[in-house]
Amino acid sequence: MTLATAKLGSDLKGAEKMKVFVAVDMEGIAGLVQWDQAQRDLERRLMTEEVNAAVRGAFAAGATKVLAGESHGNMRNLMPDLLDPRAGFLSGQPKPVNHMAGVDSSFDLALFVGYHSKAGTLHGVMAHTFSGNIFALSFNGVEVGEIGTDAALCGFHGVPVGLVAGDRAACEEARSLLGEVQTVAVKEGVSRSAARCVPVERAREMIEAAAGEAVKRASAFKPFTFDGPVRAQVVFIDPSYADTVEHVDFVTRVDGRTIRFEAEDFLNAFERFNGLGRACIMDERSLATPSFEGFAGANVLASQMDQTLSSLSKSHPNGVVSFLNCRINEGYLRVLSL
Repeated sequence: MTLATAKLGSDLKGAEKMKVFVAVDMEGIAGLVQWDQAQRDLERRLMTEEVNAAVRGAFAAGATKVLAGESHGNMRNLMPDLLDPRAGFLSGQPKPVNHMAGVDSSFDLALFVGYHSKAGTLHGVMAHTFSGNIFALSFNGVEVGEIGTDAALCGFHGVPVGLVAGDRAACEEARSLLGEVQTVAVKEGVSRSAARCVPVERAREMIEAAAGEAVKRASAFKPFTFDGPVRAQVVFIDPSYADTVEHVDFVTRVDGRTIRFEAEDFLNAFERFNGLGRACIMDERSLATPSFEGFAGANVLASQMDQTLSSLSKSHPNGVVSFLNCRINEGYLRVLSL
């Protein structure tokens, strides 16, 4: 073997380790300022093209494998026929750990595209934290939204976040939590549902360049983590949501709108939070059974029940029994058997 061949083999071996995860949400995508079902096709196309920009940048900078994951709504937003064919993608639900399904310790870097700020953020475009029923979420006393939570899920596996693209408020939130992360502000909110937007083509150019820079600097980024045991606190917008979950045996009711619980590590803390959050969504929908169109609505709820029970059983098997005992009498069986 020549020295040149040996060096080539060494370079290829190093390159094989550069795996990148690209997560995409909708609310931080360039050109989108409100939730609007009439724009559904536009939303999906714009999301896919911003992922493509990140994929191009990542591969140009030396990534050898990219997996795109979905972080919005029904998790079926990416348009397969428009997605860069070099990238794999994970779509649909239920899936473990929600947005970050697919991330493990084999990845070197995560890139967040289309992300938004946490609930209650001043001029955060479509700002929220996972659902409309949560006002504040904190782990070990640190308030986070989806940026911080998803970064900590990556961090649990030792994977740092190198890029956050979204509105200006999201970029500021990312820097405050993650430090010197690459950010791309594609719009600036003037209210929660209005923004000054960068032209979409320019936004994609910015994301492509920033993704490439993040991949080049991958070793400079540090994973965002919470040390265990992890104490979680959730403040709902309405006491009814706390009423729904207070009987789960690992939950402590703090006040009218607030609950807390503890887990041995962040992954288990998130699984509990994810299960409780979906329980609240299902409880909300169970009160409006006529709005569902036949079996389609029942299938949606059944899927969410599957993910709820999966999340709770992973983090606390006894809690599933407790949860079922306190919820079955309040309508789930009726809704799920439409």
